Amino acid sequence: MGVQQSDNNEAPPFLSHMKMIYDKGNYKVYENDKNQKFDYQEFKSSQNSFKNELEVAQEIQNQNFQGIAKIEQISLQQSEKWLIKYTTLCILTEHPIYSLREYLQKKDKSLSNQQITELLVSITGAQNQLGMKKQYLGFDNIYTSDGNVWKLKPFFESESPYQRLMKYKAEKTPNFELDSFPAPEEFEGKVCDTDRVQIFGLGMIMLELITKQKSKDIYLEYKLNDSLLLQRVQQVQTLKQQFSGNLIDIIIEMLDTDLVRRPNFQQLIKTLKSPSSKIVFIQTKLDALREIPKLNILDSVRYFGQNDFNENEEQQISQAIEETQTQISNSIQKMKQELQNIQNPQTIDEQNGYKYRGQIVNNLYEGKGRLYSKSGVLIYEGEFVQGYFHNLGIQYYQNAVSLKDSYDIQNCKNIMKYAKQYEGSFRMGYKHGKGKLILTNGEYFCGEFKNDEIDGGGQFVKKLKEKIIGVWNHGILKSTPGFQKELISFRSPEFVNQSQISEDNSKQQLGLDNPDLMTNHQENLKVKISSIDSVMSKLQTCKNQLEGQIKAYSQYFSHQQQQNRKDHKIYYDEAKTKLKYEGQLFTGQMHGRGTLYFEDEQIKYQGDFVNGKFEGFGFLMNENQDKQMHINYQDLRDFDQKQYWIKYQGTFLKGELQGQGCLYFIDKSELVGFFEKNQVHGEGNLKRPSQEDVYAVWQNGILQKELKGKL
Repeated sequence: MGVQQSDNNEAPPFLSHMKMIYDKGNYKVYENDKNQKFDYQEFKSSQNSFKNELEVAQEIQNQNFQGIAKIEQISLQQSEKWLIKYTTLCILTEHPIYSLREYLQKKDKSLSNQQITELLVSITGAQNQLGMKKQYLGFDNIYTSDGNVWKLKPFFESESPYQRLMKYKAEKTPNFELDSFPAPEEFEGKVCDTDRVQIFGLGMIMLELITKQKSKDIYLEYKLNDSLLLQRVQQVQTLKQQFSGNLIDIIIEMLDTDLVRRPNFQQLIKTLKSPSSKIVFIQTKLDALREIPKLNILDSVRYFGQNDFNENEEQQISQAIEETQTQISNSIQKMKQELQNIQNPQTIDEQNGYKYRGQIVNNLYEGKGRLYSKSGVLIYEGEFVQGYFHNLGIQYYQNAVSLKDSYDIQNCKNIMKYAKQYEGSFRMGYKHGKGKLILTNGEYFCGEFKNDEIDGGGQFVKKLKEKIIGVWNHGILKSTPGFQKELISFRSPEFVNQSQISEDNSKQQLGLDNPDLMTNHQENLKVKISSIDSVMSKLQTCKNQLEGQIKAYSQYFSHQQQQNRKDHKIYYDEAKTKLKYEGQLFTGQMHGRGTLYFEDEQIKYQGDFVNGKFEGFGFLMNENQDKQMHINYQDLRDFDQKQYWIKYQGTFLKGELQGQGCLYFIDKSELVGFFEKNQVHGEGNLKRPSQEDVYAVWQNGILQKELKGKL
C-alpha cells in the first residue's frame, strides 16, 4: 500500500476522545470510554493516492461484509511536508479480541468441528471480497471475538510464508515457528498463482485444526515433506463422518499439490455454496458471500433470470425490499442530522455558478455537504469523496420530464429523465447500490442500482399502489412472479427485440432431440425452423443493434474520452512499466468498463467487466492469428484455439462469448449471429469476399442447416 510512515503530530479528530493503549508507529490500538478497542492504521505515500484502497475500505464500511473486521472510520487527506507532497489514508477498524493463535491457547488448542467449518466459510468469503488485497493466511492474522465469527483485518500487510521460510534458512534459524504455510510449487520454482498459493496455506491451517498436529512439521529441512503431507491427508479422510457434508473433501482439494487442480477462491466459494456440498447449516451464511453487494436476501439476475419466482421467493424478496426502504429512510434521516451538526462548514463558489457548502479537503468536496445550482436550488445533499457524490446522499432533479401516464417498467433505460428524486447509495458520482428513485408521476422504484442504471432486484410501486417485484439487468426487466415467459430472452441481455423460446422448443426447432445426430450434417433430418425471411429480419435487427453498440463503445473508448477520465490502473510488474488494465475497479477487481492489454501493450479487450471477467458488451482481439489456417465453416468448434479469427465484437457472460455478436476471420469473412458458451449457436449470416452471403443455423459450432446460399 505504498510507503508507510508515522507522524504522531497528526491525529484524526475521531481519536481525540480515545485512550491509546498500544503504539507501533503506523499501527496503534485505541480504547474508548466503553472499553471497546479499535485498530488504527495510517498509510502514507508520495506515489500512491490510495484511491483503490479507499474504495475497498468504503465498500467494507458500507456493507459490513462477512469475515472482515468492520471499518469504523476512514480519513483521507493530502499534506505537504519537507517539500514532499504525500497522501495519508487513516483507517479505524474494530479490534477482534483474539488472533487464531491466541484463541487456541485460551481454549487449550482445540476448536469444535462447527467452529472449524465457520472459520473456513468466513475467511474464504473475506478473501474473495478483498479482491487484489487478499492476504497470506496464518494463525496471527485470522481473528475472533467469540470463537464463532472469524475475521480478517482488511489492510493487514501479510508476508509470503515462502519468503519468510527462505529468510529463516539464510539466517540458519533453529526451531523456526511458521504461522503460515508455503505451497509446493513455490519450492519447485514454478510461476505461482497467488490465489492458489493462499488457498493451500488456508488448507494447511484447516489440516492443523482438524488433526491437532502442527502443520509446520511438514516443512522439515526447509521444504515440503510430501509423504508426511499425504499421511495427514489420509488421517483427515478417516474423519469425514464427523463433519458436515463434503467439507473434508473440499479441504483435501485445497491441499492438492497440483496447482492446476487446486481451486482458486471463486471456485472454492462456488463449491461451498453448491447444494452438492451438503454443508446445510452454513448455507445462509454462504448466501451473503456475494461479489457485488445485494439486498439482504435478494440475489442477482443470474439466479432469477431464467426462472419464475415461487411464492416463498417472492415473499423473501418483498421482505428484503421493505427492510431496504426502512434502512435507506433511517440512514437519510441520520445523514441530514449530521449535515446540520457540521461545525464551521466551508464554501466553494464554482465558475458555472454552482455553490458547495460543507466539508472540504485539498479544495475538493470531501465528507458531507450540499451542492446548489446557480439559482440557489438544492441539487444534492450527502457524502462526497474527491468531489464526487459517494456513499449516502439525495439527488434532486430540476428539469425532469413530467410523466402523466404510468411508466413502462419493462425497459427502464431512459428512466432518469423522468426522475424527480433519488436517495440512496452512490459510487464515485454514479447511483450504485441500494436506492429509491421517485418519478415525476409519483411512482417509485426501490432496489438495486449499478452505474446509474436499475440493475438487480427491486420493487416498483405504481400509480394505483400496485407493487411489482422483479429483477432487472441493465435496466431491462428479466423476470417477475407472473410474467417470466412473456419477457425477453436471457440469452442476450443487451438486446431487447428477441422473442424468448424455451430450451426444449429451441432443440425441437433445430431438430436436435437426438444428441447423437449433432455431429452429422443432417441432410436427411427433417428440420422445423423459421422462414428465411424471418431469420433474415432477425439477423438484420441483430446487426443494427450491434452497430449501435459498437459506435457507442468506440466513442466511450476514444482517445479523447480516455484522456478526460480518471481510470484506475493495474500493471503486470511491480515497477509499473507494463500496463495490464486501465478502467473501473471494484474491491480490487476489474469491474465496470475498462481496457485489458497484452504484455506487448496491444489491446486485448475493451468493454464491460464483472468481477474480473468479460461480461456485458465488448471488443475481444486475438493476439496469435494463424493466417495459413484453412477455415471449415461447417465445424466452427474451438475456433479460438485454432487461431483463425481476428476479433469479436458483441456480448459476453462470465468471460465467454454469449448472446449477439460479430466474429471476424483471417480470410476477411464476417459472421453476424448468436453465440453461447464460446460457440456459434443459432442463426448466423456469413459474409465472405467475392462470394454469396450464407444464412444458416449452427448448434454448438456445428452447421445444422443452410437456409440461403451455399458454403
